[in-house]
This record gives sequence, C-alpha cells and structure tokens, in this order.
Amino acid sequence: IHGPCVNPKTLALQVETKSPAGMAKAILRQSALAQYLVSQLKFDSQRLWNQAFGRLHQHSATKTATSPRTTVGKDAMLDVLAPAMDAVTEAFFARVKPFVAAGRLVIAIDSDRSALYATGRIKPDPARARFMAFALAAGAVVVDTEPLFRAHLAQSPLKLDVGPYDGHLNALGITLVMQAAAAQLSRP
Repeated sequence: IHGPCVNPKTLALQVETKSPAGMAKAILRQSALAQYLVSQLKFDSQRLWNQAFGRLHQHSATKTATSPRTTVGKDAMLDVLAPAMDAVTEAFFARVKPFVAAGRLVIAIDSDRSALYATGRIKPDPARARFMAFALAAGAVVVDTEPLFRAHLAQSPLKLDVGPYDGHLNALGITLVMQAAAAQLSRP
C-alpha cells in the first residue's frame, strides 16, 4: 500500500506505506527474465518450495484439507463488507468532488463477461448495484457495460477479453466502453 486507504477495523481514512523493497527484490523487479518467468510462465517460488519440501509439510496440509469449511453466501458477505465498501466509496467521491464540479465524471462499470458469454445475462450483484447507486447519487455519470456487452454479443461472436487466461478488455471491448463514455460526455 502506498497511499490512502481505509482501516478495515475502524473504517478511518489513513495513509499507510510499506517499507521499501530490499536490494535483491529491487534487482529482480528490474529483471526482464524474472518478469517473464512470473508473468508468462506463471513461475511461483512458493509452489516450487512446497514441491521440493512438501513432505515436511504434508501433515499440516492433510489436516487443513480435512477440516470442515464454512461457506458464506454473497448476501451475507455484502452485509459484512458493506460498511468498508461504503467508507471506500465515500472517500473516493470526496477526493474527486472538485473534479466533478469542474466537469463531468464518467465511470464505466464492468460486468461479468464470463456469465454473459455462457448464458447471455448476469446474476444481480448487490455490491455492484450499490456502488452504481452511490456513484449516481454523488453526481457521476455511470456507464453500465452489461447491456452494452449483451447487445454486442447478440450480434457478434467476438469475445471482448484479451484471451482465455486474461480477462482484461481487448481493443474491441475498450472501444465499446469508450464510445459509450464519449456519448455520455457529449450530452448537454
């Protein structure tokens, strides 16, 4: 963390910084080979360590695997996270308020594209709806990508993701969102 954040326990705004990286980590961050190993080959040093010395930790892994797991529903999770989400959202809109007053703030809200690809619709997401309502109340213009992407997929088989393992929007997806945002900006 290198900037403003919300304390998860007190919900107070604070600035939190981590200590700078050591020399070895700083060198590895500049290494093209290290970046290639991690980003392209998905090299995971922890997994390699576990494979090399896994027998030492096998007992604890078995114990963890057999312990009962509790699942929390999405609505219950929203109830738990809502105060923190509201605090982050309020802090964000407080910071951008001067910019909104000077112009128009357009926020594009991504949607569950994998659900759109599979079924043509998405399940209601209370957290997403809550944020969009908060943004509208704060004076932002909201571009909901769900109807935009659904309309595109109804007329074209072209996906909007970079690839099957990279869910970022590709050029086509970015173009659709930016056209919708530009249309909002050109409104009187």
